[in-house]
Amino acid sequence: MKLFCRGGVFLKRLDAGYRLYHQGKCSLIFEDDEEIQVQVTSGSKDYLVSIVEGVARCNLCEDYEYRFQKHGNANNGSFLCKHCYAALFFIAELRGVKGSQSV
Repeated sequence: MKLFCRGGVFLKRLDAGYRLYHQGKCSLIFEDDEEIQVQVTSGSKDYLVSIVEGVARCNLCEDYEYRFQKHGNANNGSFLCKHCYAALFFIAELRGVKGSQSV
């Protein structure tokens, strides 16, 4: 299922994250008032996405690490990989967030 069929790398990551979420590849690992951790399974690997103070970080993801370091975003967390997007879709579902039904 393609969420976005046009666009650049950003939309491809967003689409890949949605597919992981839609396929049930996410599970809640931990949650408290300061942090949420979601496990995202992609291929044969499990990735841990941690969200602290509104910043999502992914462990073990080479794409995330490369972009994070390359763009100097180590302090602000502005890069999101497909695992981060999957985790955010999953958290939105847990919170009962509903998207628009019309496109």
